[in-house]
Amino acid sequence: MKCDDYIVEYLKNNFSTDEILDVLNKNTLYFNFADKFADKDNIKQRLSLNRLFNIFNMAVACNVFSDIEKMDIEYITFKGFVLSQLLYGRPDERAWGDIDFYVEPLYFEKVYLYLLENGFELRYKNGTSNQHHVALKKEKIRLELHRNIFHPMIGVNESFLRENLQVCTINNHKINTFNVTASMLHLIYHLYMDTYLAYGSLYQILVKKTIPKAGRFLYRSYEIALFSEKYSNEIKWKEIENDLMCQKLRIIFKIMIFDILEIFPEAFPQSFVETVCNLKYVEDDRDHLYKYLIESDMKDGDNFDVLLATYINNNWESRRENNIHKKVGENISLVKKSLNEINNDLSCNITTEIITEGLKISFKVTNDDFYISDIGDYNTQTSDGIHLLLCGTEQYSYNSIFLFPKEIDGEIKVIVCDVLNDSNEVLGDNLIKADFSKTESNYNITAILSNKFLKENHLSSYLYMGLVISDCSSETHHRKNELILSEESSEWYNPTYFAKIDIK
Repeated sequence: MKCDDYIVEYLKNNFSTDEILDVLNKNTLYFNFADKFADKDNIKQRLSLNRLFNIFNMAVACNVFSDIEKMDIEYITFKGFVLSQLLYGRPDERAWGDIDFYVEPLYFEKVYLYLLENGFELRYKNGTSNQHHVALKKEKIRLELHRNIFHPMIGVNESFLRENLQVCTINNHKINTFNVTASMLHLIYHLYMDTYLAYGSLYQILVKKTIPKAGRFLYRSYEIALFSEKYSNEIKWKEIENDLMCQKLRIIFKIMIFDILEIFPEAFPQSFVETVCNLKYVEDDRDHLYKYLIESDMKDGDNFDVLLATYINNNWESRRENNIHKKVGENISLVKKSLNEINNDLSCNITTEIITEGLKISFKVTNDDFYISDIGDYNTQTSDGIHLLLCGTEQYSYNSIFLFPKEIDGEIKVIVCDVLNDSNEVLGDNLIKADFSKTESNYNITAILSNKFLKENHLSSYLYMGLVISDCSSETHHRKNELILSEESSEWYNPTYFAKIDIK
C-alpha cells in the first residue's frame, strides 16, 4: 500500500526509533506499524489483547443495535467500530475504542433510557448537556450516543451523510452505516472538527511558533489516505466536492488538507484539491493570522519570526484606538469592578522607570484576601501574583513570567518563574529581580528587567506587555478572580491586544 510506505518514510525522516514508538502509541497506530520498528513478540502480545477487546466490543455493539431495531428505531453507526471492518480487513489491527452511533432527536431519550436500563452509566458529570453526544460506559465498554454526527459548533450540514447509507454485515449482524462516499466525507469532516478545536486559540502559534495540528492528526490523516486508496474506484469525489461547496468552512480546512498532502501526496484527486483551493471560506476573526501565513506561503522555518513580528506590529497598529500605548514613566491603571457590594474592586496601578540596571516595573494591586501557595508550587491558578507577558518584535521574542509571592524564612519574597509551556524555570536576579511589600489593602511587587534580559529578548527600544493579576481565595486555595490587561479576556496571551511601552 502506498500510504503505508508514505507513513513509514515520514516517521523515519522525522523521528528517532524511540520517538517513533511513542508517536505510534499516541496516534493509536502501534498495531499497524510497530513491527517495522520494535520487538515483534511484544507486538503479538498486545495484538492478542486488542483482539479480545475488539471481539467483546463488537458483540456488545451488535446486541445494542439489534435491540434498537426491535424498537423500530433507525440508527447510523460510524467511526472505529465500522472502520475496523471496512478499512483494515483484520479488525484486530485497529486499536479498539468507542462505539459511536446516531439516532434521530425524536428517539434520543428512549435510546438513552434503554442504555441506562442495560447497565450503562454516564462517563462524565453533567454529560447529558453535551450538544454533540452523550458518553457512557459499562465496564470496559465505551459508547457514545450521538445527538449530532459532528459538534454543532463547526457548522457542518450533515444532510449528505445522513442520506447516503449502506448496510454492512459484521459478526453476522447487519448494521447501518454510511456508504463509501459518505464514509470518506465523514473521515474528512471528523478531522476538521478536531482541527477546529486545535485552532481555537493562537497560543501555540505565538508561543511555540508552529501551526497547530489536531490531536492524533497522523492517525486521522492516515485513515483518510488509506480509505481513499482502498476505495479509490468507489468513492464519488464529485459528490464530496459538491458538499464542500455547500458548507461554511474556515480557512483552517484548507490548511488541514495540505497538511495531509505533505505526508500522503496521493490522498486526494486533483479535482478535490482544486475545489479546496477555490472554496469561499467564511470570514472569521480567529483566522486572520492563519490566512496571513497561508498567503505568505510559510509554515515553519527561519522566516517565521519575521512573519510573526510583522503581523503583530501591523495588527496592533490597526487596533490602535483600543490598545494602550505609553512611554516609560507614564502610568497604566486597570480596574475590574466587583459584581456585588461584598467584594472590593480589583485594581492594579502600573508604573515604569528606566534605571541603571534596566527597566523597573512596579505593580500596586488592591487585595482584600491575600493567599500564596507553598514554596515549590508554581501553579499559576493557586496563588496571588502577577502573570507578566512580554513580546518583542524588533526580533521576535515571547516571554511568559509569573511573579510568585512566597513566604521564605518568615518573610514574603518574590520568586520569578518562567511559566512558558509549563517550564516553571526559576529565573535568577541577573535576568529579573523582584521585591515585595504589603499593606492591609494592597500589595506591591517591583520587577527589574535587567539590561541583559532586555538585550537577549530584543526589548531595548519598545515592548508589548500583557498582564493577568491573579486573585486567589484563602478558603478554596484557587483563583477566584483575575484582572486582565487585554480588552478581550480570551486574548490575554495575544500581543496584538497588549499594551505597548516605548523604552527609547
